Amino acid sequence: MARVTYIVPIDHISGKLFKSSDLVFKYRKDTKTKFTSLHVPSGVAPSVSMLNARTKFASAMAEVKQIMLSDQLRAPYEVEYKKQNKYKSLRTFIFASVLPNQ
Repeated sequence: MARVTYIVPIDHISGKLFKSSDLVFKYRKDTKTKFTSLHVPSGVAPSVSMLNARTKFASAMAEVKQIMLSDQLRAPYEVEYKKQNKYKSLRTFIFASVLPNQ
């Protein structure tokens, strides 16, 4: 693990700089620590529970896209979204509402 000091005025960078990069920049909000690591993909095949979770996520995202495109379907979610302050975007609020039903 290496500490990062930026020579340009950047607060922090998180993630890869480009898709094929093995170097990952990380930032921890709790300790305000900046560090780097190497991305090492797993060589293990995904388990059944992982595949089920991916399928559940994909079907929830497909339903969210349909709701976001339809004014009729989106209207009740907009009313509930305005009553809460946990989610910062309507899309994430709808996703959190739809995911448990998958």
